[in-house]
Amino acid sequence: MKAKEDQGSEMWKNIEEAVFAVYGCLLPPGEASVPLVLPWTKEKYLGELKRKGKIISWAQDKDYAEGNLRKYSVTLDMEKI
Repeated sequence: MKAKEDQGSEMWKNIEEAVFAVYGCLLPPGEASVPLVLPWTKEKYLGELKRKGKIISWAQDKDYAEGNLRKYSVTLDMEKI
């Protein structure tokens, strides 16, 4: 159980890094989307973060595939960052 929680918190850190890489310290109000490139095996953690209410939604970019890496668009409520 502990390892699963660590994976979820690692995923959240990846999302935060992507947000700050795109928007810097000037976060837009409301909802915003950020691109995230991850191994497809990490997709389940996106679902867990959505169920916990940490992210609003996520979608896979079907045109992107490099080995086991996939590109996702993650939509967040910037007030929760």
